[in-house]
Amino acid sequence: MTTKTVAPFGAWPSPVTTTWLTNAALRLSAAQAQGQRLFWVEGRPWEQGRMVVVAHDESGTRDWIPAPFGARTRVHEYGGGAYCVHGDDLWFCDDASEQVFHTRGDGHCRAITQPSDWRLADLQYDEKRQRLLAVGENHVGEGEPENALVSIDLASGKIAVLASGRSFFASPRLCAHGDQLAYLAWDHPHMPWDAAELWLCDVASDGALASTTHIAGDASASVFGPAWSPTGTLAFAWEAEGYWNIYTWSPHKGRQALTQGQTEFALPQWQFGMSTLGWCNEHTLVAAGTAAGRWQIYAFNSTDGSQRVLVNDLPALSHLHAQDDVIVAIGSAPHVPNAVVRVPLTGGYTLIKSSLQVTPEIKDSVAQPLAYDFTTNDKGAAHALFYPPFSATHEGPAREKPPLVVMAHSGPTAQTHPAFNPSIAYWTSRGFAVIDVNYRGSTGYGRAFRQQLQGQWGVVDVADCVAAAQQASARGWVDRARMAIRGSSAGGFTVLSALAFHNVFGAGATLYGVSDLEALARDTHKFESRYLDGLIGPYPAAASVYRERSPLHAAHAITAPVIFFQGLEDKVVPASQAQRMYEALLAKGITTKYVAFPDEGHGFRRAETIRRVFDEELAFYRTVFGIEAGDAD
Repeated sequence: MTTKTVAPFGAWPSPVTTTWLTNAALRLSAAQAQGQRLFWVEGRPWEQGRMVVVAHDESGTRDWIPAPFGARTRVHEYGGGAYCVHGDDLWFCDDASEQVFHTRGDGHCRAITQPSDWRLADLQYDEKRQRLLAVGENHVGEGEPENALVSIDLASGKIAVLASGRSFFASPRLCAHGDQLAYLAWDHPHMPWDAAELWLCDVASDGALASTTHIAGDASASVFGPAWSPTGTLAFAWEAEGYWNIYTWSPHKGRQALTQGQTEFALPQWQFGMSTLGWCNEHTLVAAGTAAGRWQIYAFNSTDGSQRVLVNDLPALSHLHAQDDVIVAIGSAPHVPNAVVRVPLTGGYTLIKSSLQVTPEIKDSVAQPLAYDFTTNDKGAAHALFYPPFSATHEGPAREKPPLVVMAHSGPTAQTHPAFNPSIAYWTSRGFAVIDVNYRGSTGYGRAFRQQLQGQWGVVDVADCVAAAQQASARGWVDRARMAIRGSSAGGFTVLSALAFHNVFGAGATLYGVSDLEALARDTHKFESRYLDGLIGPYPAAASVYRERSPLHAAHAITAPVIFFQGLEDKVVPASQAQRMYEALLAKGITTKYVAFPDEGHGFRRAETIRRVFDEELAFYRTVFGIEAGDAD
């Protein structure tokens, strides 16, 4: 056994460098199977965040769209569903021009649409009518844009509205014969995970939609999906019994439950194109489901209802897609970075493309998570993952406790998993402990758990993060005097609220976080413009609650140092949110720093940005907590 070098916690040298983190920030999404060829999207920080559609088959892996094109859409600002494919033909929404282009992977791209006021997403190919179906967002004129289901004629590029009159649409899915279309719709003030409805309509010979039928979903139980079988059976996830269970619908049998229990087969639909269900053939449905914070892939026989587990060792899963007995997904495990995987019907998986290469040196310095449940200070129940500091070469002094970084996830509907997280490895390999909290409001534990945040944002999420830190200290895991909290977007609001309304953390880091709830209610994009009605209360009727919960108005109570990171092109949480909070703390004499990035929006994509954020945050904590690192890094 190799003797480890003793060094102060937080000061260890680490192979998890910011350069490696930049490579680790390769974003994998939107996996699809088309015949024996697999497609996915890579977000590449070293190409200024360009989103590239990549294809893999027996001949190898190659880019399917050339530079400078990028497959990204800005519908709802979060985008998704930026491409669709049929055989060798691929259509995609280009990031820079917001036009739809066609390519066959040969380096040439042809514009289908002309520049217009339409943003397009969730592309679907309609072979029968030689058109694309999509969700459209029309930004003509003043006020909120109009959302609609639209068609795009492949010959002329003409965009025509097929359905409108609802606040939002998503997931237009055409059956194999092309004569029925399923889609989701919902209205203000709801978000899709609150009240998305599943509708079915006939598609007339001229392509118009007719005979619309409501299948499932309302303000008390939302729908996620849907996915058509080759023979016209529709599968979807519906939380009619409090959890997103799988249901099927067919003309002859109507609606039937395929699963019953506390496994959830859906995700909060922040982006288009998210998928947990897919048909391998007319009888076999595959699905990704989560229970107790872990995901698995299941195969169901839709005829007799039997099921079996295909994959149980990838606790984080997303973007599952299946076609013609080919299954593809994106997943990760404690020692498996986020990766595109191919899953055979016999079970197991083959890794196709990893988000990064983990060297033996880095693998030996990755901390393993401890999943645990805990009782909060107000007698609620929450969930967390504890990562102890860990290094292959260094250890802390025997009588010293490590500093702690509590992570408040975004959303606030997100869910953290016991899987490889390069950001966490960055902290733990340097001698920091990390707690990743699934506070009340997180997805994956049923609607009742998620709904506990309704009207209580800034209260129960904060209480759960505070309790997680306090109990870690009480158990002797960490140093009570050196506890920090960090978060992005909604998690950034949780950070600032914890510092303003509790005296537990000695430092905080917020990435494009919220500080003024009233300003956010007045100045944000359509998709989230009524989100706070549920999380806080209707505005302006509940204006007093907005002010009471806003960290900006409680800046006088903050005593801990805070560092802010903000993209100046952010349309979701405007830069003024961070700027005003920073100025308030600066005027009060609190140690603070504001780091702005002119070319970044909501979520950092560029390599130089990612490197600077981690370098600055580490230096900030070391200064605040008096950690002398010397030349270790």
